[in-house]
Amino acid sequence: MQTLTMTDTQSDLVTFAPTDASGNPGAYTGTPTWNSDNTAVATVTPSTTNPLEATVKGITPGTANVSITLQQLNAGVPGGNTTVSFAVTITGGGVTGGTFTFGTPA
Repeated sequence: MQTLTMTDTQSDLVTFAPTDASGNPGAYTGTPTWNSDNTAVATVTPSTTNPLEATVKGITPGTANVSITLQQLNAGVPGGNTTVSFAVTITGGGVTGGTFTFGTPA
């Protein structure tokens, strides 16, 4: 499974290239469906211009799986659905604060 790693302040445009069992471009019908299984960690927003693109946005540190589901098109006949996923790891963002450690006054 592929993995995308980014911070909780970043977003990334993801493009999916469907392939068949031989690695050739895969045929599908209908509009693909994008999903995040943990929207508290990462959200996914489909593109309005390309159904094979979506923007993944980090929300808070953690992990999520983002998937796209497409309906297969076999020899021009709609078939079953195929879902393909990738893992998302969200880390903390840039410095926004911190703590000091003090020695013993002399």
